[in-house]
Amino acid sequence: MFLGQPYMLELYRSYEDKKKLLEAAVALGDGDTILAVVLYLSKTLKKSLLNQLLMSSPVAANHYAAHLSRRMQTSDLMDLLEMLGRSKDASMKQFEVACQNQQRQLQRLRNCAKNHYFDSKTSKIIENFIQFLEWQDETGIKGDSVIDCLSQACHKHWSEAKGIPTSPLTLTNQQNISDKQFQWTAVTARAELKAWGDVENLFIAKSWLGGRKVKSSLSMEHIITQLHKFGAPSSILNGYMQFIDNVDRRLNIARTLHCHKTIIDVYVSQRDRQSLVSYKSSLHPQSEEYFYAENALRSPAIKWRN
Repeated sequence: MFLGQPYMLELYRSYEDKKKLLEAAVALGDGDTILAVVLYLSKTLKKSLLNQLLMSSPVAANHYAAHLSRRMQTSDLMDLLEMLGRSKDASMKQFEVACQNQQRQLQRLRNCAKNHYFDSKTSKIIENFIQFLEWQDETGIKGDSVIDCLSQACHKHWSEAKGIPTSPLTLTNQQNISDKQFQWTAVTARAELKAWGDVENLFIAKSWLGGRKVKSSLSMEHIITQLHKFGAPSSILNGYMQFIDNVDRRLNIARTLHCHKTIIDVYVSQRDRQSLVSYKSSLHPQSEEYFYAENALRSPAIKWRN
């Protein structure tokens, strides 16, 4: 068998002969030979006798399990794994199969969660996945992942209140989506739609005194970069720049994104007339930014340090 020569396993008829045949195949160490012997035994032995041999030979059992898995003989594979005492492997295989069958996966997952034991962490994952599939059925929103569906909800159902099934907040709460994941998905979705007001409401809150403060789990730099990626105008970006506390970092980002007003404001706050004069010379004459810099240079209220 190992050398690819013709062979006849039918010569091994008694249980003892078949047992020795399996032992010889395992000792040889060739996977194809082991599997060929096991398949012959599965056809010629009672299931109870086959199980005895497989229980005494983990190597043969593993090759047979892999074969059943490849052939999608799920029922036989489940029986084999349970017989070998590998209940966790059986449960995970059942879960895997359930996820692959789009039409019956929800029912199979429910049966899997009900009939198989999982540790608390795995049980929570399965429970959340079942809730996710139920949510998809209820809302008609389809996607390959929770975040994919959240993105669709942020695109199409942004204004819906928490508690309404299609609301992004409902899915976020149900699936325990982190603040960072929600905010990043939301800013991307709303920025794609040029809904700049929605982005501002998401990240900027008004204080009691009429000022503005940030309410974000994301860094302001990442928010600004994402808004720029989707074409936010400079007037929008400038409004967020002030929330970057590090002035040098704010200046560098403003230069990269050509946020001229922010650059001018930084030079004014630093009372750096020379830098402002130099920067004004790089601006297009008669542009809004040019006049903004010119007015700052003429302001008697600013006490320049150079």
